[in-house]
Amino acid sequence: MITLRTAAAVKSTLDLLADNELRQLLNERLAQLADAWEEIEIHFLIVQAGDTIGQIEELLGWSPLVNFVDRTRFGRPDFSPSTEYIEAHSGLFWELTFILSEDGGGTSIIVCDDPETDADLSAMCREFAESQP
Repeated sequence: MITLRTAAAVKSTLDLLADNELRQLLNERLAQLADAWEEIEIHFLIVQAGDTIGQIEELLGWSPLVNFVDRTRFGRPDFSPSTEYIEAHSGLFWELTFILSEDGGGTSIIVCDDPETDADLSAMCREFAESQP
């Protein structure tokens, strides 16, 4: 798992990423958020193969598999995610965006589409993802 909370952290991580599409996505988000880093809290979390939902929940202090309002968990028929959106990127990974404050600050969770990725997290992404335009 890779956690990035500053523009400098994102920039220094870009060269270390083997996945060109992930590097491109982070470059895009870096440019889109260029003026926002000083004003709002932005957090990127890159979930890698083998990371568990327990590790993700411990790091975040909340679960992406639980709705913030009604506390339903993924797997129940009435579940809907608390994300602004879940976007599928080239079948390689998903991007889950959570706006967590009124100023627009939030967390973007990037989940690798890999057999070793948490099964429930992968299933939720597959079910609710919008395809990349």
